[in-house]
Amino acid sequence: MRKVLAVLLAVILALSLPMSALAATQITLRVIPGAELLEAGGEQLQIMFESLYYRILLEGSATAFSVHSDKGELISVNMRSGLDGFYCSTAMVGDRTLYFSTHDVAEAIVQDMLSVQAGEISEAELSMGGTIVSMLPSFIAAGVFPALYEQPSVVTELIGLLPDSALLMGGDVTVTEGDFTAEDHDPATTKTEYTRTAADLAALMDNEAFRKLWNDRMQLEEETAAQVFAGLKEAFSGSDFQVAATVYTNGDRQCAAHREITYSVVSESASGTYESKNHLIVDSASKGSLTTHTLTINNTMLERSAGTEQSYSEVFRLVIDSAAGTFTLTGADAKNADRNVIRGQLTIDANGMPEGWFGVLEDGYQFTATLKTVAENQDAYTLLSLYETTEAADTLIEPAEDLVPMLSFAVQVAQTETPEALTALAAATPESCLQLLRLPEAALAKELDLIEGEMMSALLLMMSRLPPELLTLTLGTGYTE
Repeated sequence: MRKVLAVLLAVILALSLPMSALAATQITLRVIPGAELLEAGGEQLQIMFESLYYRILLEGSATAFSVHSDKGELISVNMRSGLDGFYCSTAMVGDRTLYFSTHDVAEAIVQDMLSVQAGEISEAELSMGGTIVSMLPSFIAAGVFPALYEQPSVVTELIGLLPDSALLMGGDVTVTEGDFTAEDHDPATTKTEYTRTAADLAALMDNEAFRKLWNDRMQLEEETAAQVFAGLKEAFSGSDFQVAATVYTNGDRQCAAHREITYSVVSESASGTYESKNHLIVDSASKGSLTTHTLTINNTMLERSAGTEQSYSEVFRLVIDSAAGTFTLTGADAKNADRNVIRGQLTIDANGMPEGWFGVLEDGYQFTATLKTVAENQDAYTLLSLYETTEAADTLIEPAEDLVPMLSFAVQVAQTETPEALTALAAATPESCLQLLRLPEAALAKELDLIEGEMMSALLLMMSRLPPELLTLTLGTGYTE
């Protein structure tokens, strides 16, 4: 699990730096396999990685994902996501721009659920709505990259609604004015204490102002909205979730915060019934140029029928020094503070380029990522390299200079001209797009047939731009140009 976390964190870190908001930001990614991977994958793997590279292009709320070879672009998908709906354009659907409103997707989900419950269709026969639902994580993910560059997206819209939502929530709140000083944070003038429970969240689902706040963006039908909020209310009503917080502020600036979150999750399997009791402690403190975030995770797993119990506790700490431009990350077993499970340090230079390393330790294996700036032919890019070693069984160590990475990513961020496809997508409106979920059955079938033809044309063009060696691998050894 920690290995997956390390890879995700490393890639996100590399793709999100430098964080300067450019008019159009182009991120180019090349994958460089290590010797061990090449030996395992052979010539085919080497040809694939050497032939292809990937790009992410950001313009306002629109994002383009594309795969390229040296002969040109193979395929691209342009996406724009918001709480009201999702836009998509790609050569795979021809000149069309598709739009799926949150309203239409929610209606399709409800209709599919009712049809399955009535026995009219099986789960394997879900309509176009079910297909779109399976695509939603991709549309939401497309909103993460613009958010990193402070551009509007479904993520920034979601974050923007959270403060207003919190103001509508019940629970005990106490605000005290005074002089609050401590060694670990800057002086504060206000202390706010509150407790929020699952009952407060359940009650929030009945709050008209809350429902209007969200539904003004999602534009659901009244009946569908009622079903959504009722489902959330039922889920919260059966939960023991609780958060207790103390926050110290000075004007609009947060100086420190302490939050304790508790909740339980019950799951059943063939081996028994398990209850996971979780207690999270989240602390933040700012003093001068230093900001420290600490997460303590306490977990107890109970197997009810056998009466067995297992528990663990880990502490993760991130220290940000804005003056020095450094990020220091540590994570340790709370019962053995000398045994680091996560450790690393990152420095941002004057040009916004990252340098440093971090790693995770699990079962005697150390999984490490390094970031460094490489200058080549007057171009600079960030090289993210991943390593796995078994040498450090009890504590994390910085990888040796001569250690060979198992996989590397060359990431280059540059300003570029905005392509017409993204400009058009940014200006698209629901009325100017093809809305498949609103088409009658006959019209939908016709459009899907046309799209199938466009997909075949795009596939043929993609194959014509594949390097000969890769095309041979794709089509079989009998192919020749």
